[in-house]
Amino acid sequence: MRRRVGVVADGEAPSPGRAVRGRPLPQFWGRGGRTSEPRVRGVSQEVEAAAKRLRKSLTPAETVLWDALRRRQIDGLRFRRQQPLGRFILDSCCLRRRLVIEVDGGGHVDPEQRAYDAARTEHLQVYGYRVLRFTNDDVLHHLDDALDQIEAAILSTPPPELGEGSAALRAAGGGGLPQLTGEPRP
Repeated sequence: MRRRVGVVADGEAPSPGRAVRGRPLPQFWGRGGRTSEPRVRGVSQEVEAAAKRLRKSLTPAETVLWDALRRRQIDGLRFRRQQPLGRFILDSCCLRRRLVIEVDGGGHVDPEQRAYDAARTEHLQVYGYRVLRFTNDDVLHHLDDALDQIEAAILSTPPPELGEGSAALRAAGGGGLPQLTGEPRP
């Protein structure tokens, strides 16, 4: 007698999270077997979902910059786009060198937005990240200059040692990966 997928014979218990023939159950499809825990420490599911939406709808300036950064074109380093980190979504970043690249559109001239951007930059710097900001005009019309600045920042920033936290965290007596969900440690 042929068994149907998902049907268990009498007295037989399926393994947790698996159907009869080893296929994952529908509630686990598309999650790679992950549970509801976020991929990156300190990142909520809402922030991950927002980052995924933003990756699908890049601005023209972000697209131009991403085409220049992708496929390890700068010093063989991997960049990520719309990367969630704590409560923030970074336009582009190189996690290995802790370099964040933000492309600011017209909305970033507002004083309130500038204050938010400054606080966000300061928060990331506390955790050892260096933030470079470019305007849409810089990226669209002066891409070579922007890439030169990115390359200079990479060359001036040595990669962190394995197992080493940022200097601010070590000085504060902390270590490991920061959660970036609340205020930095004193």
